Amino acid sequence: MNSLTKIDKNKVVTDSRDLEDVFGIEHRSIYRLVSKHEKKLGEVRFEIASKDSGQSQKYAILTERQAMILLTYTRSNEKTDAFRQKLVDDFISMRTALREISLNKSNQQWLSNRDQGKLVRKETTDIIKEFTDYAISQGSQNAKRYYGNISKMENSALFLVMQKFPNLRDVMNNRQLNIVQAADTIVQEAIREGMEKELFYKDIYQLAKTRVNNFAEYMPRTSIPMSIEGE
Repeated sequence: MNSLTKIDKNKVVTDSRDLEDVFGIEHRSIYRLVSKHEKKLGEVRFEIASKDSGQSQKYAILTERQAMILLTYTRSNEKTDAFRQKLVDDFISMRTALREISLNKSNQQWLSNRDQGKLVRKETTDIIKEFTDYAISQGSQNAKRYYGNISKMENSALFLVMQKFPNLRDVMNNRQLNIVQAADTIVQEAIREGMEKELFYKDIYQLAKTRVNNFAEYMPRTSIPMSIEGE
């Protein structure tokens, strides 16, 4: 089940479009509920986005307080109660992450480690760019997805990601930064070696994935975010 909360402008919020299962009603009904009780909710941030159909859709960005107030205006049953509990848990987890980010930004060791990781990540991005061109030359139609797919592959092998974050590495502790930095280096070497041997692009990706998974066997997966005490 996807996260129901996110960090937006340094605040933990939820999107009314993600609350259909929580409330057990369609989004348009949720939106009407928000509009009806806007005075009680306080200042609500409304947005407009385009749907896949091309139509525009109005939605609301809600704080934890606003979401909890809305819950009082809806009926509950066994299914929606489970989603309500998840919404509460997601807010708690994301608040932990927000505190983690704040602590990290005041930790000189973490800042130094993060800067070093950015340099390694840039090297990885550069080699993925070469690999993307290489894959396209071999007929790949979706080579640019490797930027995201390689990151997802590393994160899945090494960590238990509890929420979505604008930048996952901003929520990692020092040990996790060291681990993902090592994984980036492994990916670089695997891609470089595969291209030098002129392997098929899909085989190169599998080579990188296998080596990251082998590395992960020696690194017990940890949760992101960790508890504050976990550092």
